[in-house]
Amino acid sequence: MSKKKQAHVQLKGLALLLVILFAIMILLAMQLGGQNANRDNTNETLKNTETGNETETLASGTDTKEQDVQELLTKGYFKVTEKVEHSQAEQDGILYFTANLSKLQVTNKDNQEAAEAINATLAQLEEEARQELDGLAEEGQYYLEQRVSMEGDSTFEPYAKENSYMLLRNDERVFSLIRYTYVYKGGTHGDKLAYCLNFDSKSGRLLTLADLLDGNGDVSEEAFMSELSAMILQQSKEMDVAFLDDYELSIPELIRREGTFALTAEGLQIVAEPYVLGPYSSGMLVFTIPTEGLEGFNQEYQYEK
Repeated sequence: MSKKKQAHVQLKGLALLLVILFAIMILLAMQLGGQNANRDNTNETLKNTETGNETETLASGTDTKEQDVQELLTKGYFKVTEKVEHSQAEQDGILYFTANLSKLQVTNKDNQEAAEAINATLAQLEEEARQELDGLAEEGQYYLEQRVSMEGDSTFEPYAKENSYMLLRNDERVFSLIRYTYVYKGGTHGDKLAYCLNFDSKSGRLLTLADLLDGNGDVSEEAFMSELSAMILQQSKEMDVAFLDDYELSIPELIRREGTFALTAEGLQIVAEPYVLGPYSSGMLVFTIPTEGLEGFNQEYQYEK
């Protein structure tokens, strides 16, 4: 075979090899694309703070107004499901308001009365949150129009409201959770809020701080509150975060504020929002007081290990 023919054969072989390599690269790209798509469509998992159960959280979405109900907690006294409502508003193609509102519903076929009472309380809170959306959306639209008309600037960070729940206890004695809310109305950051809810699992009644006293009369409410304040103050001195000046004077008021305590497996949790005891940079401050052996504490709501 002549050198010219040999070169021609080699070129044909090389061309064939390049075609094969190109085809392999296309197949690999398609396979990776499919894996990424599957990964993107896979819901993240979360762990309940008490049971350690892995449960599915809702997939993100911007176009759907309401997502399907999915189970949040599969084990516990109540079965808990979540629904997230999405809403948004825009003007001239500029988004000026978004909202993601979480709604919970509990069921227990053996104690429907308690489940209905809890659902009624949650529904009232969620309706109040929904009613606030119109006003927030109007504010967002107004400030967008002001920015465009006065400054000629169409860049705008939309006003927003989001709320979510964290389940803390779900047993035959107590059903407790924290409702977190984030509201953004312009500026460098939004407001972070927390509201604790504690229910008597048998009756579905919303518990108050007074319910935590054993009722024997051995410890007065004033003495009980004083002990809690002292324990919170001690914990605060051991925390490596900034506090406001004279913050210790605000501790008794914090304890008595509605929605600041939660019954957990670890004990009594007191939650302080930013600016209550510390600056915004310190975040949400959480103090956990062991209730086992706490004088005056109502053992009816003690967590059974």
